[in-house]
Amino acid sequence: MDLEEPWSIWTQPEQDESTNWNECGLAGAACVVADPDPLLEELAQLQHRHPANVTELVKGSYQILSGSPWLLPRPLYVLTHQTAMGQATMYCLQARMPGEEVTDELSRVLGRPSLSSALSFARMKDGVVAFDRAEDAARYATCLEAELPGETEVMEVDSRQLFLLTGPADAVVVYLPWAEFMPMPHQLAAALREGDGAL
Repeated sequence: MDLEEPWSIWTQPEQDESTNWNECGLAGAACVVADPDPLLEELAQLQHRHPANVTELVKGSYQILSGSPWLLPRPLYVLTHQTAMGQATMYCLQARMPGEEVTDELSRVLGRPSLSSALSFARMKDGVVAFDRAEDAARYATCLEAELPGETEVMEVDSRQLFLLTGPADAVVVYLPWAEFMPMPHQLAAALREGDGAL
């Protein structure tokens, strides 16, 4: 990544004022969020309080969870994306997951345990993007609508129910806790494809 102009990623084309607001559903109520243009100044200001290495910021902004880390259920916020064809699906990104158990088994079958550290295996899994705060989910949804055609809505879910949903589907949860830095959708997608994050 070119760090000479690391924040050019926030730049979005100017839009007509009549489209400066979108609505997204939030726990049964309307949640009005601004389109990316009004957010540009705020995001630019955040850059001055962060290191120049945006890649490291993106890597540290999320966790990949295969099971719930919380003893009690808690509200999380996920996104649903509706295409121009009217199809609505839960917003997921492909996450590259390490397969250490596969490399261990292969080295055992080959009779060379020391080979395990030299082997590399990974597979892609669906990752449901979930946010700790509704306002962070709404901001991300606004940016997502600027990158992809269609409408994005925010939906509150119970954490326990979310993991009951992802478990049988062999999917994971890409959890974004509260943080001052929020990755853009294409940044998060790229980091997950590269295999960053932790179980």
